[in-house]
Amino acid sequence: MAEAAKQAVLVTLDMMEKGGIHDHLGGGFHRYTVDEHWVVPHFEKMSYDNSELLRNYVHAYQAFGNVEFARVARDTMRWMDEWLSDRKQGGFHASQDADYSLDGRRQLLHLDAG
Repeated sequence: MAEAAKQAVLVTLDMMEKGGIHDHLGGGFHRYTVDEHWVVPHFEKMSYDNSELLRNYVHAYQAFGNVEFARVARDTMRWMDEWLSDRKQGGFHASQDADYSLDGRRQLLHLDAG
């Protein structure tokens, strides 16, 4: 049973990191995806989702030594520090809205249909 639980953790974290819920460019994790294959993200990111996932990736790295989990944890911390921390007033914002764009334009997602 312990080996089955270990594999469940490893596969879940690995697939989440590789899938559309993970923001491969900006860091952190989107709240959910909008398609049945977990490829197209809903662009909202929540602090509570990311803090729990951060804890899971750190613990998994500590337990299993998978360096990809450490990289994901560092990248998630970087995103939280850059986008959620409020350096002027202190504290953290609760989320990054799905309608927010880094350059003032709409976000575009291109999926190769081939």
